Amino acid sequence: FVFSPSGQSELHVIRPDGSQHRKIIAAEEQGVNSVFNPAWSIDGRSIYFQDMTNLIEVSTLGKVRSMTPLGAITDEREAVTSSDSFVPCPTDANLLVFTKSVPGSRLFEKTFGEPNTALFIYDLRAKTRKRLTPVDLLAIDPAWSGDGNFIFFSGYRDREGRAAYPFKIYRIARDGTGLTQIAA
Repeated sequence: FVFSPSGQSELHVIRPDGSQHRKIIAAEEQGVNSVFNPAWSIDGRSIYFQDMTNLIEVSTLGKVRSMTPLGAITDEREAVTSSDSFVPCPTDANLLVFTKSVPGSRLFEKTFGEPNTALFIYDLRAKTRKRLTPVDLLAIDPAWSGDGNFIFFSGYRDREGRAAYPFKIYRIARDGTGLTQIAA
């Protein structure tokens, strides 16, 4: 989890029973600017997070294993916000699902006056990215299915954005097919 005891963001871990709470890394250590949206690696031996400049993989012992410029993944560094997530696939270490700000539909832009957030998949080996969600759907908080075949996320359609509770839960195949609302 991200903790900011003195104003600087820090990555911490703790056991479910509350024991073994410890800091892994903090902003301004090993070239890290900040800590946003941590996600466990496939093997559980490292954690990925972004600092609005890089995607960082850090071991559970606090050593930075890799630092990849976000611009290489998203194709535009400025599109990344502190709320964007970069989540490794549980079955293929070369795949990441991520969110980033993009232009929305006309209705979305007119209603909200700000960019939309879309879901993308990135192949680290092939260095390719693909948008998975349509222009009229906001997507946040992605999570992989255990088998790595599907991505679950929260979001809403542009026409539902002003509703009292617009967010729904969706599922989409990692190839971008089969978009399905699974919960309201």
